[in-house]
Amino acid sequence: MTETDSLSGPVTPGAGALLHCPICLSTFNDPYLLGECGHTFCKTCIEGVQSAGQRAGGRCPTCRRAFRPHQVLPNFALRELVAENQRHFATMAIHVTTPSGTTDECIRFPTASTGLRRQGSIVRKVDSADAMAEVEKVMKLGLPAGLAKLVAEENRQIAQRIFLLDNSGSTQARDGKILVEAPGQSMQWQRCTRWEEIKDLALNHARWNLEFGVPSEFVILNSGTTSWGQVGNEMEEGLEYFMVDAASGSGKEQLNKLEEALGAIKPRGLTPIAERLRRIREQLRPKCRELLAHGQTVVLVIVTDGLPTGPTGGIDHRQLVEELRTLGNDLSLHVVVRLCTDDDAVADLYNRVDGEVELQLDIVDDMRAEAHECRNAGNYFLAYSPELQLVREGGTFCKELDLLDERLLEPIEAALISQMLVRVGLDAPPFSMEPKEFCIAVREALQSCPNVFDVGTMRWEAPVRIDDLEWAVLPMSKTRRECGNMMRVEACSIM
Repeated sequence: MTETDSLSGPVTPGAGALLHCPICLSTFNDPYLLGECGHTFCKTCIEGVQSAGQRAGGRCPTCRRAFRPHQVLPNFALRELVAENQRHFATMAIHVTTPSGTTDECIRFPTASTGLRRQGSIVRKVDSADAMAEVEKVMKLGLPAGLAKLVAEENRQIAQRIFLLDNSGSTQARDGKILVEAPGQSMQWQRCTRWEEIKDLALNHARWNLEFGVPSEFVILNSGTTSWGQVGNEMEEGLEYFMVDAASGSGKEQLNKLEEALGAIKPRGLTPIAERLRRIREQLRPKCRELLAHGQTVVLVIVTDGLPTGPTGGIDHRQLVEELRTLGNDLSLHVVVRLCTDDDAVADLYNRVDGEVELQLDIVDDMRAEAHECRNAGNYFLAYSPELQLVREGGTFCKELDLLDERLLEPIEAALISQMLVRVGLDAPPFSMEPKEFCIAVREALQSCPNVFDVGTMRWEAPVRIDDLEWAVLPMSKTRRECGNMMRVEACSIM
């Protein structure tokens, strides 16, 4: 049975105002987000916005930013949160009277869903016990239960992660940085070359993906065998790329071989990203039909410090866009561009690429820059940890994590991320989505929540700053009023 709110219509018990769609003011029903700005609405509500707008798309009702039909995507993280709150706060056993009026049938909400898991090239069902075991394995890497559950669920959808490592001549520049352990259980930045930063990133992700059970491939940009425009030439393992796969033997031996191989590579040459993407496409081509049939995704992480170049050395922006489009047409593809430079021109170019290709493309800076960008966007409540950076670099489908450094999060977005970071145990119940009750629950949970290393402050801190979270979540807070003023100014400038 549901309660009725005089202003918002039917409301799921316990759902709370944070789970209300901004358009219909009822609990989200099949939430979808707009990939350009990240704002979320019920599927039927956003379809109404599309039909009322231009045939090519419409404008976001919240920020008035234009969107195209292919940018309307399911918000899986929010969908799971709504379902979890329904299971927990609604009556766990609903007694239904049969037509005879003499017996009751007990209907119970499911406690876990099944998913898919890779086993070689075969995808098989995963039961509840296996799913929980996978989450516990991810938690051992230092992730809280909520975030670990998200990562485990996403990994079941990922057939492979491919890291394209830029070793062009410019990666010799000594403005790179690596986070290393310091005396007193602290951490500190160590200056290094950009290539050394890229090697450190590759090894960290190789370790994580071994634990995840996701095959990872590390492709060298300049391996000495690049043949511009040559069709059908497969890359050579051990020379042009290196595989790390838990199903292929000792993980420790594979990591040692990868570290040795990367250590022997010297930065040189141009930045032929488009050409190397073509070679990756040729290698993936035989697998495309099988991956699509199983509904699996390939995550491509381009780790670079420079502008993409062609065979003569000029900037090759158009070919890069075409290669990404072709890859996206051939298979389900999620792209991350991990920048290892502070050059604004490089970031601007990849932002243009993001606007031109019709696929999911996230741009991530180094973790220190990301921590500062999160604060500059107004998201002060978050302690930005190395583990959070690794999740984002590895390609997450959770749009809220992608938005951390782009804009001030909406209350539901801040609440969703906070639940991921603060709920420690797998059996911990979801927090109430009534704003005040939510903040009280977070404050209580933080008392037993382990600290994380915040690369923004360079201190061990709680994963969430509760005072700042209250400003972000509670209605009529100063932060929300300032955000509303900014939206009104933007809306006026568009009209």
